[in-house]
Amino acid sequence: GAAEPVAKRVERSAVETLVRAMGHARTPVDAVHRCCWRLVTLANQGEVETIREVRGLEAVVALMKSHRRDAKAMVLCLSLLTLLSSPTSAASDTATILDVMDQHPSDEGVQAEGCGALCHFAREHSEGADAVAGPRSVDTLLLALDIEQPLIDTRRAPTDASSTSSRSHSEPRSSSSHTEQPHWSSSHTEPPHSSSSHTDPHAASPERPHTE
Repeated sequence: GAAEPVAKRVERSAVETLVRAMGHARTPVDAVHRCCWRLVTLANQGEVETIREVRGLEAVVALMKSHRRDAKAMVLCLSLLTLLSSPTSAASDTATILDVMDQHPSDEGVQAEGCGALCHFAREHSEGADAVAGPRSVDTLLLALDIEQPLIDTRRAPTDASSTSSRSHSEPRSSSSHTEQPHWSSSHTEPPHSSSSHTDPHAASPERPHTE
């Protein structure tokens, strides 16, 4: 009834506040990250059109230009761009994605989210598909695949694939600027013992020489 339009107006006002705060020059970096994360959450909850109506897409693109050196913000913005982009903006958004990926060529988080966004554009928008097929996109994707190679190298020990395949846009890959957990931490509570320093308590003691 009457409560629904009121609730919708409140939600729209909240989204507009987030978009304005995200794009304000004086907003602290940590607050920018929180605004981006909240908008990603709202977009995944069905508020894509509301975010678009308050010019959220334009704010994201502007942020990607003003905070381009901030890898964490770029990971979140790339996730938002994937959710908010439309056919009319796909070509220009593709160029923005490539600019960000070129800015962070060795950051796994940026490269992974960028590849995901480009794949989405190529699949969902014909304009995006044409842009992704361009030579610049191909070069950037080849570089990204080279960076991501250690994550998919079959010669390495197998990892839990379900944790990667189940990741949604609401959980952008974290930037490589954060310290990664050692590979053993996923299945051990303690670091594995080095064979050179480990002593087996059940091992037989060396035989002592007889003395006459």
